Amino acid sequence: MLAGVSVDYYTRLEQGRERRPSDQVLDALARVFHLDAEASEHLHQLARARARRYEVDGQDEQVKSHVLLLLDSWSHGPAAVLNRRTDVLAQNALSLPSSKG
Repeated sequence: MLAGVSVDYYTRLEQGRERRPSDQVLDALARVFHLDAEASEHLHQLARARARRYEVDGQDEQVKSHVLLLLDSWSHGPAAVLNRRTDVLAQNALSLPSSKG
């Protein structure tokens, strides 16, 4: 409320579901949290880094071939690769449900 943003919007920011907060919103949050210039700049850098990281569609959905090879060779226990939404993108044979029943 003090920053002039809704509770819902602020919650989305905290949870990382709002990817591109404006400079005005970041400035308002920095003011409300009494951040000094250095901390305020850091907040802006964090927000810009997050926006860039997710701009490329599907980038976090692709498992690199060397990771797939590692999964296939891992025989010590179950292993899986998850995306940021915790969807299983790849897994080794030990993490698959057993067909025995």
